[in-house]
Amino acid sequence: MATAMDIVHCFKPAEHLDQAIYRDLLKSRQKGSDELRFVSLVGAKEEATLVYDILRLPQRQVQSEYSSLGKVALTALLFTRALLTRKSSAWAGALSAGAIAFMDGEETLQRARGALQRLSRAGNLGKATLRLTPSEAVLVYEGQQVHISLAPMRQVVLRAVRGAADSQEIYYCIHIDLQDGRVMPVIRCAEAVEARRLAHQLANGLHLAMSFQNVEVSEVPNGYSWEMGPQLVEPALN
Repeated sequence: MATAMDIVHCFKPAEHLDQAIYRDLLKSRQKGSDELRFVSLVGAKEEATLVYDILRLPQRQVQSEYSSLGKVALTALLFTRALLTRKSSAWAGALSAGAIAFMDGEETLQRARGALQRLSRAGNLGKATLRLTPSEAVLVYEGQQVHISLAPMRQVVLRAVRGAADSQEIYYCIHIDLQDGRVMPVIRCAEAVEARRLAHQLANGLHLAMSFQNVEVSEVPNGYSWEMGPQLVEPALN
């Protein structure tokens, strides 16, 4: 079963801006790779709460869950055959399979339940809530909480990422720049007006300055390169 620890990596700040831009760029180019989808934002006094749909888990977690489901299903099949045939060899095979399948005890059942949950939800693994304050982020998922310590927040930056010269692709990333140089990506969207509204709402809720920045991306033989324009201050919030 999915836990908050399985998805907390989605919300941890990048070590520097280039890393944050590269992550956003890969997600925008690799369709269907997003682990989460932004749903809503509610701002309060020195606090902001963001809600996300969880779409998928890391591949290693998915493989582990389906492997456990396969073990449980095979054990159940062998026990059913043993009950029907009443042969000692069938019982021996079923007991051996059960011993192997449940070496991890309750953990195997939990992973198998997680696989069934994933199948029944058809790609939607529920909602996660990220509550931001000036000093920390709190992730809440499936009744569990994970606290992420943050350096003091410096500003909210709305970055418009543009594709190569022959591409019309553009998307908008809302980042929180921290005073220790790290960058926390919180929202990515395709509409300029919506991105600006959300960035304003986030900056207002956390009482932070806000700025804009263009990022021009170009493709190079080994991947991508980009140039960052100057940061333009939003006068109303500074």
